[in-house]
Amino acid sequence: MKLPSIQLPTYDGTISTWLHFRDTFESVIIQNNTLSNVQRFHYLLSSLKGEAKQLIANLQISHDNFVVAWDLVTQRYNNIKLIAMTHVKQLFHLPFVRRNDATSLHQLINHVSSNINAIQALALNTSMQDWLLNHLLLSVLYSETHKEWELQTATQQDIPTTSAATDFLEARCKALELLQVNQSATTATSQQSP
Repeated sequence: MKLPSIQLPTYDGTISTWLHFRDTFESVIIQNNTLSNVQRFHYLLSSLKGEAKQLIANLQISHDNFVVAWDLVTQRYNNIKLIAMTHVKQLFHLPFVRRNDATSLHQLINHVSSNINAIQALALNTSMQDWLLNHLLLSVLYSETHKEWELQTATQQDIPTTSAATDFLEARCKALELLQVNQSATTATSQQSP
């Protein structure tokens, strides 16, 4: 019995579709021992679009460069924390449910289930509660504080716990209080000078 051929997905740099693309490409192309690396490179080029394709566009198609190209693509897009945070963000952007409408209710259920399943499939060490609470905390921060948090935690594999986030915010609060006291003292001194 001949099975229908599997159509390769395309990938344009959208973070939420990376894992689907990666897993399909690896199972159909990379693990296919009948293909040469040059053929794999051609398949990769034909599967990438936009920003993702530009990443490897200047590489010459060769046996050795396929490994270089695949490494470049996976290093850029295999950001598990970003993938998880993208799904968490989607949980806070729920579709509208119309009154007495089964279709829109199914859409809501599918939206929540698919995003939760996607996060759980990542098998991260951080609890779902921490992911959700961290998203809520970070979404209301001033951009400078949020940037400092991301720079401080960028090299960590998992999302830090909510207690780590609140510890960071406490330290930030203490620093800002000290800055405000020093600024007030400087302003008072300069106003007293003739």
